[in-house]
Amino acid sequence: MNLEQLKKQFLDRYNPPRNVELALTSGIKAAVQRNVLYSTNLNQQDRNQIVKSWKEELKAIYQKYVNSAIMNDEIYEELIIRLKTNMNNNYADAFNHNKPGYQNGFRISHAQKSISVFLKHLWCMNLIKIPMQCPVDRIILTRVGCSYPDNKWGYINSIDMHREKIKKIKDYCLPQNIAEWELAAF
Repeated sequence: MNLEQLKKQFLDRYNPPRNVELALTSGIKAAVQRNVLYSTNLNQQDRNQIVKSWKEELKAIYQKYVNSAIMNDEIYEELIIRLKTNMNNNYADAFNHNKPGYQNGFRISHAQKSISVFLKHLWCMNLIKIPMQCPVDRIILTRVGCSYPDNKWGYINSIDMHREKIKKIKDYCLPQNIAEWELAAF
C-alpha cells in the first residue's frame, strides 16, 4: 500500500469527516488514555476548561508548524516543552494525581503524544508536511525492540529521556521516516 492509501486508511478509521476538531480531540484523548494526568477530585467543568485551553495550544502549534520554513527535531522539542510548560503554569493544581511512579503535572509524555497524534491527523489530511515524530507509547517502543521497563512511556518527563526514546525509534526505522513507518506499522 502506498503512502496516500495509508493516510486515507488512517483517516477512514479515525477521522472519517477529515475534521480538525476531531483531530484535536483525538490528540488529547490519546495523551490521557493510558497516561494518568488529572487530580481525582477535579470536576468536569474544570476538565472542560483544561481541554479547551489544550486545544488552543495545539492550534498554535499547528500554525507554527504551517508557518515554519524549517521544521527540525530541535524546534519540535521546543513545541513539546512549551506545551508542557504552559499547561503546568496554567493548571498545575489540576494535575496532582499522586500516582506512584509518575511525577505530578503535565508531562513530556502528554505533550508529545497529543502533538504527534494531532499532527498525524493533519498530515494525513494533507494540511501539513510530514511530522518530525510519530505518536509514542509502550506499543511503539516494544515494536522497536524495547522490553520492560525500557518500553514504558507514560512517566517520561524530561526532554533527555524523550530524545533517548525517539533515537531508539529512529535507529530502528532507518532509513525510513518514523512518521511514515508508524503509519504503515499501525
